[in-house]
Amino acid sequence: MEPAPDAALVDLRLRRLYALAWFVASGFIPFFVLWLNGRGFSPTQIGLVLGASALASIAAAPFWSHAADRSAGTTRALQWALMSATVSTLILALTGSVLGATMAAVALLSASTSAVTPLTDALAVQMLGRERLHTYGRYRLWASVGWGVGAIALGALFQWSGLEWMIPVYALGLGACAVYVGRFPKVRPAPAEAASRLGSFGDALTHVPRFPLYLAGLLLFGAAQHAAWDFVPLRIESGGGGPFLVGVAAGVSAFVEIPFMRSSGSLITRFGTRRLFAAGGAVYVAASLGWSLVSAPAAVTAIRIAVGVGFGLVYVSVVVMTGTLVPDRLRNTGQTLAQMCTAALAPILGSVIGGWVYQHVGPSQLFVGSAVGLTAAIAIVWVATRGLASKRPVPDLGAVDPDDNAR
Repeated sequence: MEPAPDAALVDLRLRRLYALAWFVASGFIPFFVLWLNGRGFSPTQIGLVLGASALASIAAAPFWSHAADRSAGTTRALQWALMSATVSTLILALTGSVLGATMAAVALLSASTSAVTPLTDALAVQMLGRERLHTYGRYRLWASVGWGVGAIALGALFQWSGLEWMIPVYALGLGACAVYVGRFPKVRPAPAEAASRLGSFGDALTHVPRFPLYLAGLLLFGAAQHAAWDFVPLRIESGGGGPFLVGVAAGVSAFVEIPFMRSSGSLITRFGTRRLFAAGGAVYVAASLGWSLVSAPAAVTAIRIAVGVGFGLVYVSVVVMTGTLVPDRLRNTGQTLAQMCTAALAPILGSVIGGWVYQHVGPSQLFVGSAVGLTAAIAIVWVATRGLASKRPVPDLGAVDPDDNAR
């Protein structure tokens, strides 16, 4: 075990990691659909590629989180995932316009990147401890800074030089992240008896009260979100916009998130994470309804920017609620399951169905359906987290706040 560095130094490294990792991601995620479209893939084929990506994430995520919680520790597992993602990105560059080859390469990439977000969040939860968990948003906001700067700057680069630069830039950035993660303490988890034949995933699903219902709500929420968000770039492009406008939409939206993430600690103390999640979800619903009514690139972009308000509330509340629901021994697995539902399983439902609806039924109908699904998901999560002690930081975050039962 390595000696623990100074707490202030760890906090600084955590902020830098969020900024760097999301700067790198901003050069790939907002432009990936346009990159696929530029290679000649139809909306339905793009949906299939995104679905293959999600399936690979689902298959790989249990192994990463189990390794992090049971053997390797969070830092080592995260570093291995980033190195694997670097190699997978280089393979993707060689696939050309062959659908099968592209799906396979994207699956390899997603199998690696599926660990990055949940393990980074788990690392933050580990570094902060339960007493400071409510301050998570102050660290996560640096991801928004990195994403905002990167999306705008790299969007301008791709507009000027072409999207063929997306892959090498992404590979280089992933490699840099892998090197930087190595600066965090490499702490292996304490030995623990197996609580389920299905490893840490089975442990979380069978021994954490209301967790399966909570995950079901997140799954529906993520599916409805992806059904709308994944095809916003095509909505912009179909109206005459390009990579730069797509980058502006994603980048400025990230800057909008920052004040809400920064104030999330006080908002949690005053309102609780459940109400923060519901408020952020309401913004998502309004955005989907707005996209169903407008098609002009500037209007679509403006709505996408405003969604940053909702994201700033939803993302922080989900990480804190998840960290509150699961015990410390399942820190990585809890975050991974939450991310799987919102960012892996969700694209299978949202992207595949959304691509078909967008092409064969119409964009407006797709966005209305998204709003309906989001509303139902908010209700499910609200019920699943009833009684959750999340209004204020307390030593035992697994305890039930009696005041919440009356809400």
